[in-house]
Amino acid sequence: MKSSTIAFATLIVVGLAMPAAAATISVNFGIALNDANAVDSDETAVVGNPDALEIAGSFWNNVLLRNSGSGSPDVFISNTTGGNFITLNNSLGAPAAELTSTIPSGGFANFGNVSGSNATLTGTAGLFQSFLNFGATVPTETLTISGLGSNVTERGYKVIAFFDIGGQTRTYGLKIGDQQYWTNDTSAVDSDPDNDGVINWIKTTATTSGTAVANANYAVFDHLSGSSFTLEGVGSSGRSVLSGLQIIPYEGDRALIDIGTSAGTPVSPDANGNRWNTLSATNTPLALFDADTGTDTGWRLQVALSGANAGFTGSVVSSTPGPGPFNVFQAYGDGWYDNTTGSGNGTFTFSGLDPNANYELSLWGNRDTNWANGAITIINGAATGGPSFLLQQNELLLLNFQPDAAGLFAFLLDDTSGPGVENVVLNAMLLQQVQQVPEPPTLLLAFVGLAAIGLLMRVMRR
Repeated sequence: MKSSTIAFATLIVVGLAMPAAAATISVNFGIALNDANAVDSDETAVVGNPDALEIAGSFWNNVLLRNSGSGSPDVFISNTTGGNFITLNNSLGAPAAELTSTIPSGGFANFGNVSGSNATLTGTAGLFQSFLNFGATVPTETLTISGLGSNVTERGYKVIAFFDIGGQTRTYGLKIGDQQYWTNDTSAVDSDPDNDGVINWIKTTATTSGTAVANANYAVFDHLSGSSFTLEGVGSSGRSVLSGLQIIPYEGDRALIDIGTSAGTPVSPDANGNRWNTLSATNTPLALFDADTGTDTGWRLQVALSGANAGFTGSVVSSTPGPGPFNVFQAYGDGWYDNTTGSGNGTFTFSGLDPNANYELSLWGNRDTNWANGAITIINGAATGGPSFLLQQNELLLLNFQPDAAGLFAFLLDDTSGPGVENVVLNAMLLQQVQQVPEPPTLLLAFVGLAAIGLLMRVMRR
């Protein structure tokens, strides 16, 4: 058989088995890149994390901090300062970004032994085994990732940071731009309480040290779009901790939704270059146009009113800008309100979605006075961690969901304060398609294998 035919058959098999998010960048920080401190080529990591992507270990960037033990990350410092940088590859194995730091000699790296004797068992245990300490009480220590290409920035991306100090107690946070999230790491509990190599994932959405989530081990920095970003540590009792991170670009359409017109309607494009859709009527399907291109996504949004104590706000109710795209006054200034539990609520229904795709819905809510948390209940489709969620004041709520077989995703929003003057207000939303749901691996490989065998047999008969 000709070598070109063999190469073609191989290309079919490899091409169809590629991961869905081709431009994802995955980084592990390790002390001594041995089996216990690295994501090895025969492993995967972040198993079971609802926000991350399981990328084969051969496509992880294992960044060496120091050659062994605890102490100053001298290897990392020499490779990321003084004009030097570490090239980061994406999940296709191609160079995709550069990592630099401002950490001087005297920084620190450590290991937490999170999974005990099973640290070598999984890639996820290797990810959490050791970490970089930086920033916070030494604010001049930062990490910067630059050189992100248009395949990452065109529709924006999210950064997922992983951390666990392991066996110590410390409250600390991580910050990118105007987003920061906090954990209260305690010595009594680590991310693998059973020491079996399987991580118990706890996400933090806390934006202050006073509300830090106990033993949280990851945070999601959403709606980023720059070709570079800088990661800082925040805190007052020691450095922050970073075990690793992922940069995951959005691949599909995205639609920004302004709710209500009391604060006016955002210009399109706005100062951020985004185009908005304004929801201002009940029981009327709203066509959603893409935030980047202005083309019709095929998605529709409709809100239905139940009771007399809910509806669009009749005035400006919020003066607090939201994160990322939610910093436009016309979007965050007004919204949909509900001030009575049970007897007044709103049902928000998205239609025209792909049943075989995953989506993220970001919700932003605030009212300057008389705020009440909102109870969200999923009606159609399925959301990770659901079916019940809480919309809290000035805290971005991120729902990872898949529509039902009819392409619908719907939720009910209800006030939680009972009757009174308190209100929950939903100011704005962002709907994004994240990735296609992959075919079952065994069926896909079987199909590809049969196709390749058939091709080979045809060639051999010639």
